[in-house]
Amino acid sequence: MNKMNETIINAVGKTYLSEVMEDLPNNVMLNKVTTGCGMTSVALSNSVKYVVAMPYVTLIMNKEKWCEEQGVNVLAVYGGKVSNSDIINFEGDKIMVTYDSLPLVTSALESRGEISEWKILIDECHLIIKSASYRYNAVKGLLKNYSKYGSFVFGSATPTAQEDQIPQLKDIPRVRIDWGELEEIKVNYTVCNKDFASIVATVALKHLNGESEGNAHIFINSVKVISK
Repeated sequence: MNKMNETIINAVGKTYLSEVMEDLPNNVMLNKVTTGCGMTSVALSNSVKYVVAMPYVTLIMNKEKWCEEQGVNVLAVYGGKVSNSDIINFEGDKIMVTYDSLPLVTSALESRGEISEWKILIDECHLIIKSASYRYNAVKGLLKNYSKYGSFVFGSATPTAQEDQIPQLKDIPRVRIDWGELEEIKVNYTVCNKDFASIVATVALKHLNGESEGNAHIFINSVKVISK
């Protein structure tokens, strides 16, 4: 432990968490420090029974595709598409669920009498505080149910500072991944005040034909432009 009561896991020279661990640590706040390091992939590909709770449906849909490519038998629970009986009868050991639908999954696993055999990963946990202002029931259900599992891990690349954390989660031990010196990401901005479509097309084309490297991110904050 360091002076901030934070355990450090040495991953210097590594790229993915799977290179340093077969499973995520138990009953901790895990600061993975960087995105794309395969935290959810560890949970979805190992032999541990996992429920992975995610804040957004889009995250689940993205991982559904990954699971299909990797041959992982996973049940995705969101938007009322899966019933209690579907979960009870599911024979796999990986479940992905939105924060909102976690009580449904928890209830089903309790009905099966095996909730203690499952581990839960709360992904993007820094969004819990933010979500509480407009998704109160989802956050309430999450906080009420996570401790019912055999073990848990809250994961994020940008975790909430301990002094700003909600009381229920403040005393959970913290773990941080030490990757050593991370490559600095350079961001080149192109501000568009008019002729938006042609500028975006030019930027996109440069990325498509290999003239520009890296990832192109396009932010639009005008409803009129979006509607066009």
